[in-house]
Amino acid sequence: MLTSEGHVILNDWRQQALFYFDADGNFLEQIGREGRGPGEFADLRYLLLTPGDTIHTFDRNNSRHQIMAQINEEWQQVREWPLEQKFSEELQAFYPEKVYPRSEGKYWALFRNNLGVRDTATMYHEWLMPVDTNLEPLDDEKDTFNPAEVTLVARY
Repeated sequence: MLTSEGHVILNDWRQQALFYFDADGNFLEQIGREGRGPGEFADLRYLLLTPGDTIHTFDRNNSRHQIMAQINEEWQQVREWPLEQKFSEELQAFYPEKVYPRSEGKYWALFRNNLGVRDTATMYHEWLMPVDTNLEPLDDEKDTFNPAEVTLVARY
């Protein structure tokens, strides 16, 4: 991810940490580490950089969404909240797989549902839901959202 200053933030899933580099590629700082405490990660799935260079991290095994921001030139956790299960009548998604920018303050969350084993293959459905940065469906679109109608992919 590129910050507004052209700095680079990389996710290293093996080390469960983020690495911050300047625009010339010089290492500046490690952000977080493996663990269960504030600013730590157990299964860092994806990142979202929002305006103002705020990092949103989504950690599956810690079941939480953390927000990191620069305070006194050092990246720190400023907020966290649990990732809750999302249910619908037909499909169930535990955590979003990715989040994509849509428009200012609005995003698409990619959810994946494992519908179980069919013969030797697992069947998945994937769909996009319009959400805010708290992963809550947007009020103006809740009524029109039907996962069965907007399923993007069915894989076997």
